[in-house]
Amino acid sequence: MFKITDYPAMVKNYLHRFEDLFSQPQLRHFAEYVTGLIVCDKATIKQINDSFIGHREYSNKDRFMREVPWPEEEADHRRPELIKESVGPINPDKGVVALDDTFLEKTGKHIDEVGYFYDHTQGRYILGHNMVSSHYVTPGNCFPLGWRLYLKRDKKDTDFKSKLDLAQELIEQALSVGLPFKTVVFDAWYLSKKLVKYIESKSLHWVGAAKSNRTIIVGGQKMRLDAFSQSLNRSDFKKIDIKETTYYCFTKTVRMSKLGKVRLLIFHEKADVSDDPTYLVTGNLRWEARRMLRIYKSRWQIETFYRDAKQNLGLEDYEMRDLLGIKRHWYLVFLSYTLLTLGSLDRSLRKWVNANARTIGEKCRWSTSEIIRNFTLWVLKQSSLNRSTDEIFTIIFSSRAKVGKRFQAALSG
Repeated sequence: MFKITDYPAMVKNYLHRFEDLFSQPQLRHFAEYVTGLIVCDKATIKQINDSFIGHREYSNKDRFMREVPWPEEEADHRRPELIKESVGPINPDKGVVALDDTFLEKTGKHIDEVGYFYDHTQGRYILGHNMVSSHYVTPGNCFPLGWRLYLKRDKKDTDFKSKLDLAQELIEQALSVGLPFKTVVFDAWYLSKKLVKYIESKSLHWVGAAKSNRTIIVGGQKMRLDAFSQSLNRSDFKKIDIKETTYYCFTKTVRMSKLGKVRLLIFHEKADVSDDPTYLVTGNLRWEARRMLRIYKSRWQIETFYRDAKQNLGLEDYEMRDLLGIKRHWYLVFLSYTLLTLGSLDRSLRKWVNANARTIGEKCRWSTSEIIRNFTLWVLKQSSLNRSTDEIFTIIFSSRAKVGKRFQAALSG
């Protein structure tokens, strides 16, 4: 089992951007937690704390996450600034804000604000949190932007906010931080009059998926999307290639219930169009199929984020009951993902990142190898100081409080 002696470069290179928000002990907890999310197998407070040589008592880091006041929202506000600086000026037409939500499954019924939700991917109800999130997508990268927790409430409750309300807040947040984008993309759940009217009121474009049971009017006749699709012939679909993927597409301007006139795109991935079609719509009636497809494909990067954040960064590993600690955990997971993504853009890191680690999982593993290298060098240094094997093991596997004054210097290098 390796121990952490120093922060990986992807954390160390950006740590100075947060120094003014914390005291020195808080900054250490902050950096250790972000490091732990990246390199530890399980992103719990105890494992992260105990992974550092000369670690403090677990209760200190637990209080940092759950009790001690620190500006978690202000720390999160630093991320868009880092993103803007690293991405640089881009054409707003190439920037997209994507919306989606995910379930974070838990087992404890006494965790703040957990509820039962039906998970269509598993075909069952699960206990957990439902997170709605926004993501900033450029031609080369995808950054998590913001999140909101959907709270199950009686809709008559004055504090109730629907997912559509939360989506609006996330779009407003994206606009407020000044990231260049002109289009919002979302799946079928968010395709509603309320949301598209809000988006259009901000002079933004939108592309959304539609369910097969949505009603359209074609030639004065009402019909469901699936019925209309079945009335089409194979010859009605045109072949379009986008990044080595072939689609067979049909587009038409139609009227859709509650949305008015929209541009409809129906596409298949099989040449004989025997597979289930996907339905996309946009309020921009002049957009062609290729542009709608390109924009909608950017939404799939959210699925990659959810997978990577859960598998590699411990998005749902938190073992806290109180909401403050849970929210802080999410903020730091979003920060960890952002720092790993920025590693591909940082000039000092770009060469080795692009050569050795392109995916988030690969970047986590590369950071882990960096930790192992630092640990190996630390052990060699202790050996060069004529410390015995037993003494080195005492330092490695003891907390700062238990290691004693004799070896305190070893804990700092």
